[in-house]
Amino acid sequence: MHPTNSLLSWLGLVSWGDIAELTLYRDRYRQLVVYQKQYPKSIVPFFQGRQRDLFKIAVSNWKKLPNGKKQQWTLAARRASLRMTGYNLYIAATLIPDPPAIATLQRQTKTTLTLT
Repeated sequence: MHPTNSLLSWLGLVSWGDIAELTLYRDRYRQLVVYQKQYPKSIVPFFQGRQRDLFKIAVSNWKKLPNGKKQQWTLAARRASLRMTGYNLYIAATLIPDPPAIATLQRQTKTTLTLT
């Protein structure tokens, strides 16, 4: 049985996310899609595990950055009108290094962007 929109609204629930063993979301036509929750496999492929580790390292490095350097990344994202935060920009620059792009961004936004 699929819960109806009105039932979910009446219960005061948003119609997306996980409820018990079901996952709910709205498709691009605003139709409610419901399917049984999927659990990740216990064995993680090598490259996926490696990418997760790299992401954890990038997040850890961001946390260690002094506030002044974090503000530079945030300022660069804002001045360049990027649809991301300074944190997102830093993580992207760490995971997908592109020194010429970062140099261009620094020059255009008049900021100093360092990864360490």
